[in-house]
Amino acid sequence: MQLTIIAAIIISKRKFFELRSEFSHHLEIYTDGSKNGIRTAAAVVAPNSVKTVRLPDNASIFTAKIHALDMALDIIRHERSKDCVVFSNSLSSLQAVESCKVENPLILKILKDHNQLINSGKSITFCWIPCHVGIWGKGDADITAKAGLDVAISNIRFPVSNLLICVNQLCVKKWQQLWNQCTSNKLYSVQPDIDFSVSSSMGRYDSVLINHLRIGHTRLTNSYLLKGESQPVCEACRSPLTVKHILVDCTCYSAARQRYFGVNTLKDVFENVASRNIIAYVKDISFYNRI
Repeated sequence: MQLTIIAAIIISKRKFFELRSEFSHHLEIYTDGSKNGIRTAAAVVAPNSVKTVRLPDNASIFTAKIHALDMALDIIRHERSKDCVVFSNSLSSLQAVESCKVENPLILKILKDHNQLINSGKSITFCWIPCHVGIWGKGDADITAKAGLDVAISNIRFPVSNLLICVNQLCVKKWQQLWNQCTSNKLYSVQPDIDFSVSSSMGRYDSVLINHLRIGHTRLTNSYLLKGESQPVCEACRSPLTVKHILVDCTCYSAARQRYFGVNTLKDVFENVASRNIIAYVKDISFYNRI
């Protein structure tokens, strides 16, 4: 495996140098971006210029690499060389520029700056290069970008979409704080954390069934409330029939439970047991079509 990786690196470097020879008379510029936690930085390295910029917190790595391309255009604007090649390891950034995704303000700016430079007589080529293969200029851009994470934040605009993850996390945090105040709610003991999801690989019926079990309200155990009848009892042990009794308490089904999970609380059932195992269990004890 190691030999395969080394061989791939050698081939990538050789192809890069072959490509680089085609631009032997061009000004070479390398760009990169770096992200660590909420901090993000962009960098550009040229023969006579090395620049790094720290973007506002929570900017995406994609935004950093797009901004690095625009920084390269700014260097080209002030260079005497007319023929320039910009190397980037971000294929998604280059594809976004190529496809003219003008809904992104940074890409729109790059397109405008590029057009102005072309009209002024410049020749600019964007070129993708692979990561981590020991390309000299690319390595310097990577180091410079990482160093930029520790400089002061620049006043740079970036797409508001970069904040969606941050906003979602804040909403979940506030929601959790409100839910933590509902400890007397019987559902809280089952699901104290709100960030749960049912496997998307499950069918609709099974997904609905799991949710009914999770909240403790099923046709089998709760329809008596609508009908004005007495609470049903477990046919096996004559105890009041509840979801908790079916999944955790009933000693008559303990052997079946051990086959599929073997935990002792509803919280553990829904946090640590695969949904498919819960479904298999209720099928095994003949409750599947009654829930």
